[in-house]
Amino acid sequence: MLFKKIRFFLQNKKTSYSPPPSYSPPKELVRQIRCEYDGQIIKKYTILDVVKISIIEDKEHIYYCMDEPEYSDEATEIVFQDFLDEGKQEKPATVVPEVLEYYKKKILSGLGPIYPLINDYSLEEIALNGPFEKITVFHREIEYGWIETNIMVDEKTALQIAKTLSRMAGKPISPAYPLIEGILPIGHRVAVAWGKDVSRKGTSFVIRMKNKNPLSLPQLVGKRLLSPLMASYLWMLTELQGFLFIIGGMAAGKTTLMQALLNMLPDTHRIVTIEDTPELVLSTKNWDPLVTRQVFTKGGDAVDIGIYELSKFALRRRAEHLVIGEVRGEEARILAQAAATGHGSISTFHADSVKSALFRLMSEPISLKPGFIGLVWAFVHIKSISPGIRRVVKIIETVPKGPNKFSLSRIFRWVPETDSFEPSMPEEVVNKSYRLRIAMEALGIEKSDLAEELAERAEFILSLAKKDVNALQIREYISGFYKLKPFGFLKVKSFEK
Repeated sequence: MLFKKIRFFLQNKKTSYSPPPSYSPPKELVRQIRCEYDGQIIKKYTILDVVKISIIEDKEHIYYCMDEPEYSDEATEIVFQDFLDEGKQEKPATVVPEVLEYYKKKILSGLGPIYPLINDYSLEEIALNGPFEKITVFHREIEYGWIETNIMVDEKTALQIAKTLSRMAGKPISPAYPLIEGILPIGHRVAVAWGKDVSRKGTSFVIRMKNKNPLSLPQLVGKRLLSPLMASYLWMLTELQGFLFIIGGMAAGKTTLMQALLNMLPDTHRIVTIEDTPELVLSTKNWDPLVTRQVFTKGGDAVDIGIYELSKFALRRRAEHLVIGEVRGEEARILAQAAATGHGSISTFHADSVKSALFRLMSEPISLKPGFIGLVWAFVHIKSISPGIRRVVKIIETVPKGPNKFSLSRIFRWVPETDSFEPSMPEEVVNKSYRLRIAMEALGIEKSDLAEELAERAEFILSLAKKDVNALQIREYISGFYKLKPFGFLKVKSFEK
Protein backbone atom coordinates (compact mmCIF):
# COMPACT_ATOMS: atom_id res chain seq x y z
CA MET A 1 0.00 0.00 0.00
CA LEU A 2 2.81 2.34 0.94
CA PHE A 3 4.66 1.95 -2.38
CA LYS A 4 1.41 2.42 -4.35
CA LYS A 5 1.10 5.77 -2.59
CA ILE A 6 4.72 6.58 -3.41
CA ARG A 7 4.16 5.81 -7.09
CA PHE A 8 0.94 7.82 -7.17
CA PHE A 9 2.60 10.77 -5.50
CA LEU A 10 5.63 10.81 -7.77
CA GLN A 11 3.51 10.55 -10.91
CA ASN A 12 1.09 13.30 -9.92
CA LYS A 13 3.09 15.75 -7.83
CA LYS A 14 6.10 17.93 -8.66
CA THR A 15 8.77 18.35 -6.01
CA SER A 16 12.08 20.17 -5.78
CA TYR A 17 13.87 16.81 -5.90
CA SER A 18 12.70 16.12 -9.51
CA PRO A 19 12.59 12.28 -9.55
CA PRO A 20 11.77 10.55 -12.86
CA PRO A 21 7.99 10.24 -13.37
CA SER A 22 7.94 6.43 -13.15
CA TYR A 23 10.18 6.21 -10.10
CA SER A 24 9.17 3.84 -7.32
CA PRO A 25 12.01 3.07 -4.90
CA PRO A 26 12.81 -0.57 -4.08
CA LYS A 27 12.94 -1.34 -0.37
CA GLU A 28 16.70 -1.77 -0.64
CA LEU A 29 16.99 1.94 -1.48
CA VAL A 30 15.21 3.06 1.67
CA ARG A 31 16.55 0.59 4.23
CA GLN A 32 18.44 1.95 7.23
CA ILE A 33 22.22 1.44 7.35
CA ARG A 34 23.62 0.61 10.79
CA CYS A 35 27.25 0.51 11.94
CA GLU A 36 28.14 -2.87 13.43
CA TYR A 37 31.94 -2.90 13.13
CA ASP A 38 33.94 -3.28 16.33
CA GLY A 39 37.28 -1.66 16.96
CA GLN A 40 38.93 1.59 17.94
CA ILE A 41 37.27 4.73 16.61
CA ILE A 42 40.03 6.93 15.17
CA LYS A 43 37.76 9.60 13.66
CA LYS A 44 34.14 10.53 14.16
CA TYR A 45 31.94 13.17 12.51
CA THR A 46 28.38 13.88 11.32
CA ILE A 47 27.10 14.58 7.81
CA LEU A 48 23.68 15.85 6.70
CA ASP A 49 23.03 16.73 10.38
CA VAL A 50 21.80 13.24 11.28
CA VAL A 51 24.14 10.63 9.76
CA LYS A 52 27.05 9.58 11.99
CA ILE A 53 30.33 8.49 10.41
CA SER A 54 32.97 6.52 12.30
CA ILE A 55 36.41 5.53 11.01
CA ILE A 56 37.15 2.31 12.87
CA GLU A 57 40.47 0.48 13.14
CA ASP A 58 40.95 -3.13 14.24
CA LYS A 59 44.09 -5.26 14.24
CA GLU A 60 44.15 -5.67 10.46
CA HIS A 61 42.01 -3.06 8.71
CA ILE A 62 40.39 0.36 8.79
CA TYR A 63 36.67 0.66 8.08
CA TYR A 64 34.33 3.49 7.13
CA CYS A 65 31.15 2.90 9.13
CA MET A 66 27.91 4.78 8.48
CA ASP A 67 25.10 4.98 11.03
CA GLU A 68 21.79 6.43 9.87
CA PRO A 69 19.11 7.67 12.31
CA GLU A 70 16.50 5.14 13.30
CA TYR A 71 13.17 5.05 11.54
CA SER A 72 10.27 2.64 11.19
CA ASP A 73 7.71 1.68 8.54
CA GLU A 74 5.39 4.10 10.30
CA ALA A 75 7.95 6.90 9.88
CA THR A 76 8.29 6.08 6.16
CA GLU A 77 4.51 6.23 5.83
CA ILE A 78 4.62 9.66 7.49
CA VAL A 79 7.29 10.85 5.02
CA PHE A 80 5.05 10.26 2.02
CA GLN A 81 1.82 11.22 3.72
CA ASP A 82 3.58 14.47 4.58
CA PHE A 83 4.29 14.99 0.84
CA LEU A 84 0.73 14.16 -0.17
CA ASP A 85 -0.71 16.57 2.37
CA GLU A 86 1.88 19.24 1.51
CA GLY A 87 3.29 19.11 5.01
CA LYS A 88 -0.02 20.05 6.67
CA GLN A 89 -0.56 16.94 8.74
CA GLU A 90 0.43 16.82 12.38
CA LYS A 91 3.44 14.69 13.15
CA PRO A 92 3.81 12.53 16.25
CA ALA A 93 6.18 13.91 18.86
CA THR A 94 8.39 10.86 18.30
CA VAL A 95 9.18 11.93 14.70
CA VAL A 96 12.22 14.23 14.53
CA PRO A 97 11.80 16.82 11.71
CA GLU A 98 15.48 16.60 10.68
CA VAL A 99 15.23 12.80 10.40
CA LEU A 100 12.02 13.09 8.39
CA GLU A 101 13.64 15.55 5.98
CA TYR A 102 16.72 13.36 5.62
CA TYR A 103 14.71 10.31 4.60
CA LYS A 104 12.60 12.37 2.20
CA LYS A 105 15.74 13.42 0.35
CA LYS A 106 17.35 10.01 0.52
CA ILE A 107 14.31 8.21 -0.89
CA LEU A 108 13.64 10.72 -3.64
CA SER A 109 17.30 10.97 -4.64
CA GLY A 110 17.12 7.46 -6.11
CA LEU A 111 20.65 6.85 -4.77
CA GLY A 112 19.58 4.89 -1.70
CA PRO A 113 22.53 3.80 0.47
CA ILE A 114 25.10 5.96 -1.38
CA TYR A 115 23.11 9.18 -0.88
CA PRO A 116 24.97 10.01 2.36
CA LEU A 117 28.32 9.09 0.76
CA ILE A 118 28.04 11.61 -2.08
CA ASN A 119 27.33 14.25 0.55
CA ASP A 120 30.46 13.43 2.56
CA TYR A 121 33.04 15.86 1.22
CA SER A 122 35.76 14.18 3.29
CA LEU A 123 35.74 11.46 0.63
CA GLU A 124 37.85 11.55 -2.50
CA GLU A 125 36.44 8.49 -4.30
CA ILE A 126 33.50 6.08 -3.93
CA ALA A 127 33.56 2.72 -5.72
CA LEU A 128 31.39 -0.34 -6.22
CA ASN A 129 33.21 -3.22 -7.94
CA GLY A 130 30.04 -5.27 -8.33
CA PRO A 131 26.79 -6.30 -6.62
CA PHE A 132 27.05 -8.09 -3.26
CA GLU A 133 30.44 -6.54 -2.58
CA LYS A 134 31.13 -3.86 0.02
CA ILE A 135 31.32 -0.33 -1.33
CA THR A 136 34.80 1.13 -0.78
CA VAL A 137 35.90 4.74 -0.33
CA PHE A 138 39.11 6.77 -0.46
CA HIS A 139 39.20 9.25 2.42
CA ARG A 140 40.99 12.60 2.08
CA GLU A 141 42.03 12.69 5.75
CA ILE A 142 43.00 9.04 6.32
CA GLU A 143 46.36 7.97 4.85
CA TYR A 144 45.40 4.36 4.28
CA GLY A 145 44.15 3.86 0.73
CA TRP A 146 40.81 2.28 -0.17
CA ILE A 147 38.64 1.69 2.90
CA GLU A 148 35.81 -0.84 3.13
CA THR A 149 32.42 0.51 4.21
CA ASN A 150 29.49 -1.23 5.91
CA ILE A 151 27.37 -0.75 2.76
CA MET A 152 26.53 -3.61 0.39
CA VAL A 153 23.97 -3.54 -2.43
CA ASP A 154 22.30 -6.30 -4.43
CA GLU A 155 22.13 -6.44 -8.23
CA LYS A 156 18.73 -4.77 -8.51
CA THR A 157 19.83 -1.88 -6.30
CA ALA A 158 23.12 -1.50 -8.19
CA LEU A 159 21.16 -1.18 -11.46
CA GLN A 160 18.83 1.39 -9.89
CA ILE A 161 21.77 3.47 -8.62
CA ALA A 162 23.42 3.22 -12.07
CA LYS A 163 20.22 4.53 -13.71
CA THR A 164 20.02 7.40 -11.26
CA LEU A 165 23.67 8.37 -11.72
CA SER A 166 23.33 8.30 -15.51
CA ARG A 167 20.15 10.40 -15.38
CA MET A 168 21.82 12.94 -13.09
CA ALA A 169 24.83 13.09 -15.45
CA GLY A 170 22.52 13.53 -18.47
CA LYS A 171 23.90 10.44 -20.20
CA PRO A 172 21.80 7.43 -21.28
CA ILE A 173 22.81 4.01 -19.93
CA SER A 174 21.37 0.66 -21.01
CA PRO A 175 22.54 -2.67 -22.47
CA ALA A 176 22.93 -0.76 -25.77
CA TYR A 177 25.08 1.94 -24.10
CA PRO A 178 26.68 0.10 -21.15
CA LEU A 179 29.32 2.74 -20.28
CA ILE A 180 28.84 6.35 -19.26
CA GLU A 181 31.16 9.01 -17.93
CA GLY A 182 29.96 12.40 -16.79
CA ILE A 183 29.51 15.02 -14.11
CA LEU A 184 26.71 15.13 -11.55
CA PRO A 185 24.96 18.49 -10.95
CA ILE A 186 26.84 18.81 -7.64
CA GLY A 187 30.16 18.45 -9.46
CA HIS A 188 31.14 14.83 -8.76
CA ARG A 189 32.62 12.89 -11.67
CA VAL A 190 31.10 9.45 -12.37
CA ALA A 191 32.10 6.44 -14.45
CA VAL A 192 29.42 3.72 -14.59
CA ALA A 193 29.37 0.25 -16.18
CA TRP A 194 25.97 -1.40 -16.74
CA GLY A 195 25.43 -5.13 -16.22
CA LYS A 196 27.92 -7.84 -17.14
CA ASP A 197 28.52 -6.95 -20.79
CA VAL A 198 31.66 -4.97 -19.98
CA SER A 199 32.12 -5.62 -16.25
CA ARG A 200 32.59 -9.26 -15.26
CA LYS A 201 31.21 -8.75 -11.75
CA GLY A 202 28.16 -6.83 -12.94
CA THR A 203 27.06 -3.22 -12.57
CA SER A 204 29.81 -1.07 -11.10
CA PHE A 205 30.68 2.58 -10.66
CA VAL A 206 33.35 4.97 -9.44
CA ILE A 207 32.48 8.46 -8.21
CA ARG A 208 35.29 10.99 -7.96
CA MET A 209 34.16 13.54 -5.41
CA LYS A 210 34.47 17.23 -6.09
CA ASN A 211 36.48 18.98 -3.41
CA LYS A 212 34.11 21.48 -1.81
CA ASN A 213 37.06 23.78 -1.15
CA PRO A 214 39.47 23.38 -4.09
CA LEU A 215 43.12 23.30 -3.10
CA SER A 216 45.26 26.32 -3.91
CA LEU A 217 48.95 26.34 -4.78
CA PRO A 218 49.84 27.53 -1.24
CA GLN A 219 47.78 24.68 0.23
CA LEU A 220 49.65 22.18 -1.97
CA VAL A 221 52.87 23.64 -0.58
CA GLY A 222 51.41 23.20 2.90
CA LYS A 223 50.75 19.54 2.12
CA ARG A 224 54.39 19.23 0.94
CA LEU A 225 53.38 18.30 -2.59
CA LEU A 226 56.12 20.70 -3.68
CA SER A 227 58.38 23.32 -2.11
CA PRO A 228 57.63 27.07 -2.08
CA LEU A 229 60.53 27.61 -4.50
CA MET A 230 59.18 24.96 -6.91
CA ALA A 231 55.75 26.58 -6.72
CA SER A 232 57.29 30.00 -7.41
CA TYR A 233 59.20 28.63 -10.42
CA LEU A 234 56.10 26.94 -11.91
CA TRP A 235 53.99 30.03 -11.30
CA MET A 236 56.57 32.13 -13.16
CA LEU A 237 56.72 29.68 -16.11
CA THR A 238 52.93 29.68 -16.34
CA GLU A 239 52.76 33.49 -16.25
CA LEU A 240 55.44 33.64 -18.98
CA GLN A 241 53.08 31.55 -21.16
CA GLY A 242 55.26 28.47 -21.11
CA PHE A 243 54.32 25.03 -22.44
CA LEU A 244 53.98 22.61 -19.52
CA PHE A 245 53.04 18.95 -19.21
CA ILE A 246 52.02 17.69 -15.77
CA ILE A 247 52.57 13.94 -15.85
CA GLY A 248 51.84 11.10 -13.44
CA GLY A 249 49.64 8.11 -12.76
CA MET A 250 45.93 7.87 -12.01
CA ALA A 251 44.78 10.07 -9.08
CA ALA A 252 48.29 11.45 -8.58
CA GLY A 253 46.99 15.03 -8.35
CA LYS A 254 47.79 16.25 -11.87
CA THR A 255 44.54 18.19 -12.41
CA THR A 256 44.70 19.58 -8.88
CA LEU A 257 48.17 21.02 -9.50
CA MET A 258 47.22 22.38 -12.92
CA GLN A 259 44.13 24.10 -11.51
CA ALA A 260 46.19 25.57 -8.67
CA LEU A 261 48.73 27.03 -11.12
CA LEU A 262 46.03 28.54 -13.34
CA ASN A 263 44.40 30.17 -10.33
CA MET A 264 47.65 32.08 -9.70
CA LEU A 265 47.37 33.97 -13.00
CA PRO A 266 46.22 37.61 -13.13
CA ASP A 267 42.77 38.53 -14.41
CA THR A 268 44.43 40.23 -17.39
CA HIS A 269 45.30 36.79 -18.77
CA ARG A 270 42.56 35.02 -20.75
CA ILE A 271 42.42 31.24 -20.25
CA VAL A 272 40.60 28.81 -22.56
CA THR A 273 40.16 25.32 -21.09
CA ILE A 274 39.06 22.22 -23.00
CA GLU A 275 37.79 19.11 -21.21
CA ASP A 276 35.76 16.05 -22.07
CA THR A 277 34.60 15.72 -18.47
CA PRO A 278 34.64 19.17 -16.82
CA GLU A 279 36.65 19.19 -13.61
CA LEU A 280 38.53 22.50 -13.56
CA VAL A 281 37.14 25.33 -11.43
CA LEU A 282 39.02 28.60 -11.93
CA SER A 283 38.60 31.77 -9.91
CA THR A 284 40.02 34.10 -12.58
CA LYS A 285 37.51 36.41 -14.31
CA ASN A 286 38.88 35.70 -17.80
CA TRP A 287 38.12 31.97 -17.96
CA ASP A 288 36.53 30.52 -21.12
CA PRO A 289 35.62 26.83 -20.47
CA LEU A 290 34.86 24.57 -23.46
CA VAL A 291 33.50 21.02 -23.16
CA THR A 292 33.28 18.18 -25.68
CA ARG A 293 29.91 16.86 -26.89
CA GLN A 294 28.93 13.27 -27.59
CA VAL A 295 25.89 12.42 -29.71
CA PHE A 296 24.02 9.27 -28.66
CA THR A 297 21.57 8.98 -31.56
CA LYS A 298 22.40 7.98 -35.10
CA GLY A 299 21.30 10.09 -38.04
CA GLY A 300 20.29 13.73 -38.01
CA ASP A 301 22.51 16.78 -38.24
CA ALA A 302 24.13 16.57 -34.78
CA VAL A 303 27.79 15.54 -34.69
CA ASP A 304 30.30 14.66 -31.99
CA ILE A 305 32.58 17.52 -30.98
CA GLY A 306 35.83 16.20 -29.57
CA ILE A 307 38.93 17.65 -27.97
CA TYR A 308 40.73 17.94 -31.32
CA GLU A 309 37.93 20.02 -32.87
CA LEU A 310 37.70 22.24 -29.79
CA SER A 311 41.49 22.68 -29.74
CA LYS A 312 41.44 24.09 -33.28
CA PHE A 313 38.43 26.23 -32.41
CA ALA A 314 40.13 27.55 -29.26
CA LEU A 315 43.00 29.04 -31.27
CA ARG A 316 40.49 31.64 -32.50
CA ARG A 317 39.47 32.67 -28.97
CA ARG A 318 42.42 35.05 -28.46
CA ALA A 319 43.67 33.51 -25.24
CA GLU A 320 47.01 33.85 -23.51
CA HIS A 321 46.69 30.26 -22.30
CA LEU A 322 45.25 27.17 -24.01
CA VAL A 323 44.59 24.38 -21.51
CA ILE A 324 43.57 20.81 -22.32
CA GLY A 325 42.39 18.84 -19.29
CA GLU A 326 44.13 15.67 -20.45
CA VAL A 327 46.02 14.93 -23.66
CA ARG A 328 45.41 11.48 -25.14
CA GLY A 329 45.92 11.83 -28.88
CA GLU A 330 46.42 14.16 -31.80
CA GLU A 331 45.27 17.22 -29.83
CA ALA A 332 48.85 17.33 -28.49
CA ARG A 333 49.89 18.60 -31.91
CA ILE A 334 47.46 21.51 -31.56
CA LEU A 335 49.01 22.35 -28.19
CA ALA A 336 52.48 22.30 -29.76
CA GLN A 337 51.26 24.55 -32.59
CA ALA A 338 49.75 26.91 -30.02
CA ALA A 339 53.05 27.03 -28.13
CA ALA A 340 54.90 27.76 -31.38
CA THR A 341 52.61 30.74 -32.03
CA GLY A 342 53.09 32.25 -28.58
CA HIS A 343 50.19 30.81 -26.57
CA GLY A 344 50.79 29.50 -23.09
CA SER A 345 49.95 25.79 -23.19
CA ILE A 346 49.41 23.39 -20.33
CA SER A 347 47.93 19.91 -20.00
CA THR A 348 48.06 16.71 -17.98
CA PHE A 349 49.35 13.44 -19.38
CA HIS A 350 49.30 9.87 -18.06
CA ALA A 351 52.87 8.57 -17.75
CA ASP A 352 54.98 7.01 -15.00
CA SER A 353 58.16 8.89 -15.96
CA VAL A 354 59.41 11.61 -18.29
CA LYS A 355 60.93 8.95 -20.54
CA SER A 356 57.56 7.20 -20.78
CA ALA A 357 55.87 10.52 -21.57
CA LEU A 358 58.37 11.24 -24.34
CA PHE A 359 57.92 7.76 -25.80
CA ARG A 360 54.13 8.15 -25.88
CA LEU A 361 54.26 11.68 -27.29
CA MET A 362 56.60 10.63 -30.10
CA SER A 363 54.71 7.40 -30.93
CA GLU A 364 51.35 6.78 -32.60
CA PRO A 365 48.72 8.20 -32.41
CA ILE A 366 50.33 11.47 -31.21
CA SER A 367 53.55 11.33 -33.25
CA LEU A 368 55.11 14.62 -32.16
CA LYS A 369 58.43 15.29 -33.90
CA PRO A 370 61.52 16.05 -31.77
CA GLY A 371 61.38 19.67 -32.90
CA PHE A 372 57.92 20.04 -31.34
CA ILE A 373 59.02 18.24 -28.16
CA GLY A 374 61.65 20.96 -27.84
CA LEU A 375 58.81 23.48 -27.54
CA VAL A 376 57.75 21.92 -24.22
CA TRP A 377 59.24 24.10 -21.49
CA ALA A 378 59.00 21.58 -18.68
CA PHE A 379 57.67 18.20 -17.60
CA VAL A 380 56.33 18.21 -14.02
CA HIS A 381 56.29 14.65 -12.68
CA ILE A 382 53.89 14.15 -9.78
CA LYS A 383 53.62 10.81 -7.99
CA SER A 384 51.51 9.14 -5.32
CA ILE A 385 54.16 7.92 -2.88
CA SER A 386 51.68 6.13 -0.61
CA PRO A 387 47.92 6.47 0.03
CA GLY A 388 47.20 10.13 0.65
CA ILE A 389 50.82 11.26 0.17
CA ARG A 390 51.81 12.87 -3.14
CA ARG A 391 55.01 14.57 -4.22
CA VAL A 392 56.33 16.39 -7.28
CA VAL A 393 59.33 14.10 -7.71
CA LYS A 394 60.96 15.86 -10.67
CA ILE A 395 60.73 18.96 -12.81
CA ILE A 396 62.65 18.56 -16.05
CA GLU A 397 63.11 21.18 -18.76
CA THR A 398 63.66 20.50 -22.43
CA VAL A 399 66.57 22.31 -24.11
CA PRO A 400 66.34 22.67 -27.93
CA LYS A 401 69.58 21.62 -29.66
CA GLY A 402 68.67 22.22 -33.28
CA PRO A 403 65.82 21.72 -35.77
CA ASN A 404 65.06 18.15 -34.63
CA LYS A 405 67.07 17.70 -31.45
CA PHE A 406 66.60 18.43 -27.77
CA SER A 407 68.13 17.47 -24.45
CA LEU A 408 66.69 17.23 -20.93
CA SER A 409 67.80 19.21 -17.89
CA ARG A 410 66.61 18.39 -14.37
CA ILE A 411 65.76 21.55 -12.41
CA PHE A 412 64.18 20.10 -9.22
CA ARG A 413 64.01 16.71 -7.55
CA TRP A 414 62.43 15.20 -4.47
CA VAL A 415 64.85 13.58 -2.02
CA PRO A 416 62.99 10.59 -0.48
CA GLU A 417 65.53 9.97 2.30
CA THR A 418 64.81 13.36 3.88
CA ASP A 419 61.44 14.11 2.25
CA SER A 420 62.86 17.36 0.97
CA PHE A 421 63.32 19.11 -2.38
CA GLU A 422 66.45 20.26 -4.17
CA PRO A 423 67.62 22.88 -4.96
CA SER A 424 66.53 25.26 -2.23
CA MET A 425 68.30 28.44 -3.40
CA PRO A 426 66.77 30.73 -6.08
CA GLU A 427 70.21 31.54 -7.52
CA GLU A 428 70.81 27.85 -8.26
CA VAL A 429 67.43 27.55 -10.01
CA VAL A 430 68.21 30.56 -12.21
CA ASN A 431 71.61 29.08 -13.13
CA LYS A 432 70.08 25.68 -13.99
CA SER A 433 66.96 26.85 -15.84
CA TYR A 434 67.33 27.30 -19.59
CA ARG A 435 63.77 28.66 -19.84
CA LEU A 436 64.28 31.36 -17.20
CA ARG A 437 67.59 32.40 -18.77
CA ILE A 438 65.89 32.78 -22.19
CA ALA A 439 63.15 34.91 -20.61
CA MET A 440 65.78 36.93 -18.75
CA GLU A 441 67.73 37.67 -21.93
CA ALA A 442 64.60 38.51 -23.95
CA LEU A 443 63.34 40.93 -21.31
CA GLY A 444 66.70 42.46 -20.51
CA ILE A 445 66.87 41.77 -16.79
CA GLU A 446 69.68 40.59 -14.54
CA LYS A 447 70.12 37.19 -12.90
CA SER A 448 70.00 38.81 -9.49
CA ASP A 449 66.61 40.39 -10.26
CA LEU A 450 65.24 37.04 -11.44
CA ALA A 451 66.49 35.24 -8.33
CA GLU A 452 65.01 37.99 -6.18
CA GLU A 453 61.63 37.57 -7.89
CA LEU A 454 61.68 33.79 -7.38
CA ALA A 455 62.45 34.29 -3.69
CA GLU A 456 59.76 36.95 -3.30
CA ARG A 457 57.09 34.74 -4.86
CA ALA A 458 58.18 31.76 -2.77
CA GLU A 459 57.85 33.88 0.38
CA PHE A 460 54.42 35.09 -0.75
CA ILE A 461 53.24 31.50 -1.36
CA LEU A 462 54.60 30.36 2.00
CA SER A 463 52.76 33.17 3.81
CA LEU A 464 49.47 32.09 2.18
CA ALA A 465 50.21 28.45 3.01
CA LYS A 466 50.48 29.39 6.70
CA LYS A 467 47.05 31.05 6.44
CA ASP A 468 45.66 27.96 4.65
CA VAL A 469 44.18 30.12 1.87
CA ASN A 470 42.11 27.93 -0.48
CA ALA A 471 41.37 28.39 -4.18
CA LEU A 472 38.11 30.25 -3.49
CA GLN A 473 39.88 32.79 -1.28
CA ILE A 474 43.12 33.25 -3.21
CA ARG A 475 41.81 35.63 -5.91
CA GLU A 476 41.83 38.55 -3.47
CA TYR A 477 45.49 37.92 -2.64
CA ILE A 478 46.49 37.41 -6.29
CA SER A 479 44.73 40.63 -7.30
CA GLY A 480 46.63 42.47 -4.57
CA PHE A 481 49.92 40.93 -5.71
CA TYR A 482 49.45 42.04 -9.31
CA LYS A 483 48.28 45.52 -8.33
CA LEU A 484 51.83 46.10 -7.17
CA LYS A 485 53.07 44.73 -10.52
CA PRO A 486 50.42 45.62 -13.09
CA PHE A 487 52.38 44.17 -16.00
CA GLY A 488 54.08 41.35 -14.13
CA PHE A 489 57.53 41.66 -12.58
CA LEU A 490 59.52 40.66 -15.66
CA LYS A 491 57.76 43.06 -18.01
CA VAL A 492 58.05 45.96 -15.56
CA LYS A 493 61.78 45.42 -15.28
CA SER A 494 62.20 45.40 -19.04
CA PHE A 495 60.31 48.71 -19.34
CA GLU A 496 62.45 50.27 -16.60
CA LYS A 497 65.58 49.46 -18.54
